[in-house]
Amino acid sequence: MFDRFKYKDFARRQLKSRLIIPSLIILSIVVLNFLIALPLPKSLLSFVEKFMNAPADERISLFNLLSKTDKLSLLIFYIVMLIVHFVTEFTQNAYFIKMTRTPENIPFKEFLFAFKKTPRALITGLWMYLWVFIWSFLITLGLIVAAFAVSVLLKFTGITGGFITIIPLIIFFGVLIPMIYKLLQYSFTFIIAAEFQKMRIRRCLQLSIIITKGHIKDLFILYLSFILWFIASFFTRGIIDMIFKPYLKLTLINACHALIMEACEAGIINSEEVQNEIQIQSASETDSE
Repeated sequence: MFDRFKYKDFARRQLKSRLIIPSLIILSIVVLNFLIALPLPKSLLSFVEKFMNAPADERISLFNLLSKTDKLSLLIFYIVMLIVHFVTEFTQNAYFIKMTRTPENIPFKEFLFAFKKTPRALITGLWMYLWVFIWSFLITLGLIVAAFAVSVLLKFTGITGGFITIIPLIIFFGVLIPMIYKLLQYSFTFIIAAEFQKMRIRRCLQLSIIITKGHIKDLFILYLSFILWFIASFFTRGIIDMIFKPYLKLTLINACHALIMEACEAGIINSEEVQNEIQIQSASETDSE
């Protein structure tokens, strides 16, 4: 049974008297992102802010106003930011997973040690978002074809007006809803890849899909339960993230552990596979020490 209250309660207990280092980790990631953005000209930084706040239908025209050099600089910037996101997402999870295993303080160096797995982090991110892209492309293509067919049919039948004007809106929500579903399916991929660091990335994605089956609604509600935290993060310019992000990460890790255990007990996942991965990981950590 999916119990979001229990997972959040565990997270609060896990953070009790141990919030300083997790907060420093979140702060260090913010500083890293800031340092990456420093080489960008002020004009491009202001453009990024304007671009992100602009309506979707105006973004293409805004982007076309940029010079070729600025477009290239922006492309490189976003690629670097994506790489940093993949790596820091993996390293955060690796650190917070250790916090769930012991009541003791986990030193900051454990977060730094996780950067040794940068190639694994990059492959995890690329593999996961490749499938996100494939699904978004297929869904968008299917909806565009369907919308075109409907609009042609309506023209032949002489029906015009309101329905045709809302076709873009139908396409938007028709893509958004399935994509939220797929992202929730894949939401534990980074956690599983950081937990079982000898497991193949493809298998990590498969496990995330397996354990979230029948729990997509529960996961959506879990994320919604943090809505006030997200709002507070927006209005405090991310300052509250030093408390919020560790709380969110630990809650998701607790949920992932519970769903893996549930799947093992139901025979959906071979418990021996999980146990072997834990033993291999433990041996690997012992060797590295």
